[in-house]
Amino acid sequence: EVPLGTYWLEDPDIDDDGTVVRIAVSGRDAVATARRGGYGAQTVSVGGATVGAALTHIFEVLAPTIAQRVDTSGVTLPSTYELGASEDPWDDVVDIASTAGLVVRADRDGALMAAPAPTPSTVRADLQEGASCAVVKLTRGIKTSSIVNRVVAVSTSPEVNPPLVGIVEDTDEASPTWVGRYGP
Repeated sequence: EVPLGTYWLEDPDIDDDGTVVRIAVSGRDAVATARRGGYGAQTVSVGGATVGAALTHIFEVLAPTIAQRVDTSGVTLPSTYELGASEDPWDDVVDIASTAGLVVRADRDGALMAAPAPTPSTVRADLQEGASCAVVKLTRGIKTSSIVNRVVAVSTSPEVNPPLVGIVEDTDEASPTWVGRYGP
C-alpha cells in the first residue's frame, strides 16, 4: 500500500433527507494546518540562520505538533530578518525556501517538507491532473461493519494518573438502544 496523503479531519456535515444519509468530512493537510496556525501576535526572528534552521524554527512556531523534514542548506539569511507581519505565513516559508532552491510541501505521511523538487515518478493511483495541481476532492466509502453503539468515558482529573477509562458497548439485540451494525 502507498499512502496518498495524511489529513486532519474537520467536523463532519451530515445530511439526512429521510431516505438517504450523506456524511461529508473535509480534511486539512500539514500545509493547511501550518497556514491556519499563523504567527499570532509574535514576531519570529530568523536573522543569520541557515535556510534549513530558519524553516525548522518557523514550522515549530506555525505547527508545533506536526512532524517536519527539512534539508540542510549552506545559504544563510541576512542578519536582520523578522517575520510576523505577513497575512499568510506560508508566503514567508516559500520565499525563504526558494532562496536555497528548496520546495516546501506536505509529504504523504503528513510531515512538512523542505527539500529539492521531487523527481517525477509513476504512481499506481494518481489523484492529480498536471504536474503541480492539488487534489480538490477525495471520497471514501464507510464500512457499516465498523460502526458501533459505544460510550467511552475518560477521567480528566490531573490527580488521577493514568486516567480512568470506561467503555460500554450495547451488544444485546433485544435492547431498545441496540443498533447492530448500522448504529451511531
